[in-house]
Amino acid sequence: MKLHLFNPENDLALALDLANYTPPPAAAALGRSGATLPLWCGDAGDAVVCPGVNAEWLRRIRDSFGLRTDVWDHRPEGYEPAPWGWSKSSRKRFGMLGFDNAALPADDVLERRRSLSSRRSSCILGEALTEAGLLPPGCGAELIGSIAEARDYARRHADSLFKLPWSSSGRGQIRVGSPGEFAAREQALCGALRRYGFLTAEPFHRDKAVDLALLFEADTAGRVHLAGLSLFMTAANGDYAGNILASDAAIMEALDRRFGIADDIRQTEAALRRALETLIDGAYAGPLGVDMMVLADGGLISCVELNLRMTMGHVARRFHDRYCETDSTGLFTVGEHADAAAAPAEMRGGRLVLGHISLNPPGNPVSFTAGIQGEKNIFI
Repeated sequence: MKLHLFNPENDLALALDLANYTPPPAAAALGRSGATLPLWCGDAGDAVVCPGVNAEWLRRIRDSFGLRTDVWDHRPEGYEPAPWGWSKSSRKRFGMLGFDNAALPADDVLERRRSLSSRRSSCILGEALTEAGLLPPGCGAELIGSIAEARDYARRHADSLFKLPWSSSGRGQIRVGSPGEFAAREQALCGALRRYGFLTAEPFHRDKAVDLALLFEADTAGRVHLAGLSLFMTAANGDYAGNILASDAAIMEALDRRFGIADDIRQTEAALRRALETLIDGAYAGPLGVDMMVLADGGLISCVELNLRMTMGHVARRFHDRYCETDSTGLFTVGEHADAAAAPAEMRGGRLVLGHISLNPPGNPVSFTAGIQGEKNIFI
């Protein structure tokens, strides 16, 4: 049985590599608001760290959906720690919850996972996909180790995006919109290189049409399995905004109808599984995802970055598969807005058929909302 912990600030904690990490206010608010989110994702017998959960809300969703996961009773016996992401910070949190060192990853294990979680892994996966003919040359992330290399990269590309090794939701990015802008960004790039030792660089695609991800699960034997598709939305600044709720088959059909890329995605999935198994080599077991994008002309940028952790895409995928009708479509959204309280949601057999529900209790600064619409194939 797993004990789930929602710690969405983990990528930021990895950047500082501190056990005593204090997230910024916005990240802390997101973590508090979404503490109950793993209730929708866990398996029977699992539990979730969500102290003080609204009892009436919990009773209502249990009655409506028959949730498989329970609220943790503060006894660590029999549970395996399962945070949103691993770091020294999340390890310390589980230690404070009563888990002894034998149940938690050692320093060398955490260091290996931190290394795998860096954007260096995106470069390695991109190289494998380029060699397989599944990523156009020059479209994958490149490793940048000096300001001279950064300057040369910007000179060779009309629009460049430099990224810090660890960051999330559009943060930690330095865009050089034209070679002439490099001087204005040089100081920031130098500071990042001094701090981390390397950056990654990739072309900025102004003609992006769709964000998507392939979702995977790595097992304890070192094998990587496909866990589904994620079609997601981002704000103009790169922040995650939400996910399409639809079956894998519906998402694939819609992508193929508009762009003709179903075969490309299938080939990419097979190549990525092999590359991920080689890269991870048994050092991590759990959910992960590889972000991609589709350009307006149908070109597939098959590796933007690797997320070696749970993702919102996994949440949306599991929610739709478990709690929505197979042919339904809708949206999973995250934002600072009012709790879903429109017309009552229509349910059938423990599944959402129509309307909106909140996936976290009311009164939180950030709401996680799932909504199913009446129209089909609305999302591309």
